[in-house]
Amino acid sequence: MQPLEESSIDEATVVNIHDQNLFLRDLICAQTKSLTSFFMRHVHSRENADDLTQEVFLRMVKRKGLEKLENPVGFMFRTATNLLTDDH
Repeated sequence: MQPLEESSIDEATVVNIHDQNLFLRDLICAQTKSLTSFFMRHVHSRENADDLTQEVFLRMVKRKGLEKLENPVGFMFRTATNLLTDDH
């Protein structure tokens, strides 16, 4: 992957990236406890629940356009459910 040239990044792009990061930070702060609790009900291990929670957030970081989703919390729990299905 080639590094971006300084001139290829405009101010709007920087603002957009900043807004996405703030959106994701706020979502993670607001939902970590409920997502971990969700996993605890299914895997009965705090360590596994924490690992699965981190995996959900990692997948969300990688998803482009997350802030444009109509229901990002629903997407987060759908991702969590998919992880449980994939794991078992």
